[in-house]
Amino acid sequence: TFNRKKPFLDTKDTKDTKESFIQFLCTPIFFSPLRAQTLNISSHQLSYFLITLHVKSLIKMSYLPRASPKASELANIPKEATLFLAPPVDSSSQKMNGISSSNIDPGLIPRLLILRNVVPLLCEKEHVNRLTLRGMGGLGKSTLAAMCVNLNDVRCKFDHILWLNLGNYFTERSSRNNLNYDTYLDCLRQLCRQLHVSADRFCCEVFIQPGDDKLLIASKTIRAMEESKLEMSQIIDGLNILIVLDDVWNHEDVEFFNFRTETSFFRMLLTTRTLDQEPILGSELINVELLNRAEASCLFSIEAGLDSIDAQDVEPIDSIINKCGYLPLTIRMAGRLVKKSRTIQADMCLSKIAEIILKESDSPAGMVSVNEIIDRSFLFVTEEKAAFALRLFLCSFTVVFSRDDILRPWVPFESVELLWMGQLKSESMKVFRQLGGKYKLTNAAQITNLMCIMGIFDEIYVDVPMQNRKKQQSFRIHHDLIWDYGKQICSHFNTVNGKMTHCRNQKVNCFEESAVHKKSVLQWNTVQLNKMLVKQFMLRSENSEERRRHWDPLLPPPNTRTLESMECITLPLLDWLPIHMIKAGLMHEAVDILHSDHFVTTQIKTFGIESTSRLVVSCIRSFEKKSYIEYVAKNGTSVYRSPMVSVIYFVQKYLQTLNTLFKLDNKSRGEIGCAIILLGVELQKFSKWAESLDFFLTSLNIFHSISYSDDHPDTIRATKYIDSCAIQHVILVRRDSKNKLRLKNPTSLLKDGGGESGVSLELSSNPGYGIVRMSDSYTQVNIKNNSWEYVTLGVGLKDSALVVNYDGHLIRNAFDGRMFYVGLGSFYEGMSVTLRSSFKKENDTTESKLTEKILQDANDGWAFTIDPEGIIYPTSAPHLCLGISPFPILYLVVHDSPSRAVFKHFIELNKTKKPQKITAEEHSNIYQSSTQQTVDNGIQLELESHPGMGIVSLCENIPMYPMGNSRTCAVGLGPVSNALTAKLNEDDHLLILGKYSGSILWPVTSSSLESGVFLAMTFFTEGNHIRFKVNDDGTISPIGAEHLVLGFQVPGSLHKRACQGLNR
Repeated sequence: TFNRKKPFLDTKDTKDTKESFIQFLCTPIFFSPLRAQTLNISSHQLSYFLITLHVKSLIKMSYLPRASPKASELANIPKEATLFLAPPVDSSSQKMNGISSSNIDPGLIPRLLILRNVVPLLCEKEHVNRLTLRGMGGLGKSTLAAMCVNLNDVRCKFDHILWLNLGNYFTERSSRNNLNYDTYLDCLRQLCRQLHVSADRFCCEVFIQPGDDKLLIASKTIRAMEESKLEMSQIIDGLNILIVLDDVWNHEDVEFFNFRTETSFFRMLLTTRTLDQEPILGSELINVELLNRAEASCLFSIEAGLDSIDAQDVEPIDSIINKCGYLPLTIRMAGRLVKKSRTIQADMCLSKIAEIILKESDSPAGMVSVNEIIDRSFLFVTEEKAAFALRLFLCSFTVVFSRDDILRPWVPFESVELLWMGQLKSESMKVFRQLGGKYKLTNAAQITNLMCIMGIFDEIYVDVPMQNRKKQQSFRIHHDLIWDYGKQICSHFNTVNGKMTHCRNQKVNCFEESAVHKKSVLQWNTVQLNKMLVKQFMLRSENSEERRRHWDPLLPPPNTRTLESMECITLPLLDWLPIHMIKAGLMHEAVDILHSDHFVTTQIKTFGIESTSRLVVSCIRSFEKKSYIEYVAKNGTSVYRSPMVSVIYFVQKYLQTLNTLFKLDNKSRGEIGCAIILLGVELQKFSKWAESLDFFLTSLNIFHSISYSDDHPDTIRATKYIDSCAIQHVILVRRDSKNKLRLKNPTSLLKDGGGESGVSLELSSNPGYGIVRMSDSYTQVNIKNNSWEYVTLGVGLKDSALVVNYDGHLIRNAFDGRMFYVGLGSFYEGMSVTLRSSFKKENDTTESKLTEKILQDANDGWAFTIDPEGIIYPTSAPHLCLGISPFPILYLVVHDSPSRAVFKHFIELNKTKKPQKITAEEHSNIYQSSTQQTVDNGIQLELESHPGMGIVSLCENIPMYPMGNSRTCAVGLGPVSNALTAKLNEDDHLLILGKYSGSILWPVTSSSLESGVFLAMTFFTEGNHIRFKVNDDGTISPIGAEHLVLGFQVPGSLHKRACQGLNR
């Protein structure tokens, strides 16, 4: 109230009374005659008051300091901006081309595509008032903003360029994530200092009286901030101003820095990792993406001090920047680490340094710093326990929704919701359940929305193939480094009886331990989280209390479990169910689902052929990664038989049936062909090379049937994998041979023996290939009361390469403990190298001393040396080393296989059978007395199926083994000029004549004959596995196994006819 008879704004009134009175009346409600009538004053008196008030305001504003226009043609660059462009302390004084300033970091990468978009939006577009650069931490958003304000085009346009780092106010956890009055005034004082004007106006406090409630205090605070904003607008009125707000957290704060007036040209440039869900009119957004390959390579080269990049350095550089996720921050760290390593060891090549960097940790160099940057994103949630709950949700999402074929897959909202519901019920989230309502974080939609705002998740709406329904909302983790962060968080906490353990450094329920313990904790948490999710899946499918009891605690008994019982589970949930079962250790249940026609049919109908095939492949890889290791740990060196092989055959047969019986369009048939290729690649990992060849040939037939040309990418891919089936034996060659093998990653084996997980035997001498097993099963041999198991080694695709450990002498398979061995310790050029078990000795006999001597002589075959160049050689024979056979090996294949061998002179060969017996002793005598020219009426083993080729020996001479005076040599496909000659005897033995006279063709196996068994020349004549018959079509089969014939893993001309659809 006031005295109406007293003059308005009497000079006797105190200053505070006048200002309070002005503030009270200076509201829109008083700008009306109605308000004048309410106050019992005339409209004339009110108008007089308002005019007086406006004049007083103008007088008051006239005393405010004003910023001056720029003194030169270019605006000054803020000191804060130059800090982002300055070189690091340890950087050299290099200059980047095109920048004359000596204080510019040479490692800066001008991201021209982004800068070309930023400059026009800031300087030319009239409708743009606010431009936002958004992206995850470490992408260089602030550096881009600093580059922008350094450009002459920008500096010419503006009188002043101002810079504020709002993120500095949230370095430490506080009770809020937005500005308060004090921090706002501090920001304004910083702006005044950059404008070179007095900041004394911005030191006032809000007038708070006793009894003011929270709403009134907030009202006064906002009013005070608005008044300060108005005063700042007057200071820069009439000038062209660009203000950069770096590291914005809360987009509601941005409007307090909008000092635009009608007489000024005002622009705002923001950098942020959070999403503005309600952008104002005139806002533009630029998403800052990762570096491209050229930019990443350039940045790495500068930081690593590489003047030029040689051809051999391209691959290690690519491997490092891939591991760094194309993130500028991590690439800089890795580059500086390489530079430091080269300083310490100048002679170390880049490939070896890269090998060390990638092996020492699962994460890029400097991951601790990256984790701190990612961790700051959670400061957006100010309550400590609520922020930790979100971290817990991220780490659960990371380990639950990861696939072996896709690190960061898109996950449907239904699955994310199920994960959140399961976690919310856990004891560890009890505190968060109490806080959720306060922060409006009670359901999965709110959680995922918040994670997207924070830049942790990406969101997408996609059409579901073959389904006419609304688009499906899906989420994924934004970046690989965030995935790494989530995995590390998951290794830092544990649960005991449903309650989380204590952590020293976080003040929340987590802990830190050694790397080994972290790994075990991560595995434990992965199992428990997936079990929890499977249980939620099953509970979603229940319809009765009785079924609930069946599914408790996880799954029903096998006799009551069917896919139809889960039909009420939404299809997106069913898509993830087998993967969760595998990760939860429910192997049999997962196999049952993958073997189900209903599951495969539902997946194809819902998600399409390509998506279904990739899901099956991901399940196979996850199953093998978990089940193989567990089986070996339980059964020692027992041979592992995976049920995934039958799953591969089942799905392949299903797809072939689908292609044959249904009228599909070419796109669907092409997808079937590609899916069968994926399955064939997985089959190769089980060393089933001959069977995988059939898969690839089927795919090629499908591609030709839909008129794919020979240069079509899918046709080329199928042909490439067909060629990959031509496995070449690993044998001993001379050190100067062009066929010698060289490992790609020898340093890891030499440094720590390959560590706990071992090292893949990928080859640098044969890019894309590695050392593999030639067969999926071991052959057992029994000689002189001793037995052992072995499998020969070959060179196949790197995906199937063996993983080994090395102790300086023995090369040991990391999975089953079997070791590399030169065939019975016989060091001859052309000898096969095997993966073999130790000798198993029977009871002592009269020949024990002789046996011990033989074993001692054979033991030299275990020891190998790996040199720094990656060459493997027998320690007892350094003049030899591991190499590959120049010719494909002779195998047993199915009778109708395109890779079967059809003999040109099969009729003549069949006529050579004579009614006379030749004993093994006579064979030996013939061998000892024969010469290189001896033919003895034999028939040359020339092939019609492979023109110009024949069956040849892979050894110059058949070597003598130390054990049992036995001789064996592999045979294969080679030039017809070197073809062997042979004949059949009365016992149906295929006798080799000429130089190798006395030897017999023999399938190398002690078990039943099957496709994939290879053949050799030998002097063993015992058993029924060495009897053959010549078929009417020119093929040769083992007697008793007529469904098999001699062949190769390289198709002949029959393959070409089969692919053209003329013959199978």
